[in-house]
Amino acid sequence: LIDHRLAREQSVAAAVADGARTTDEILDSAYEKDISAVRDLARATVVAHLEQLAVEGRVEWDGETANQQ
Repeated sequence: LIDHRLAREQSVAAAVADGARTTDEILDSAYEKDISAVRDLARATVVAHLEQLAVEGRVEWDGETANQQ
């Protein structure tokens, strides 16, 4: 479970590094499979990862837009 969380966090960070800025852009980049049935849950997970990455100083996140630090 922890490995999965860390892998997802890395995918989110990589999406931002690759130029994804909005939650939906990051979602589309970080998830390789079809998540249409759980998109709201996935979006909440991405936001949680962005908040954690911001606390760690790895991204800038204002609640709407992410930028690489």
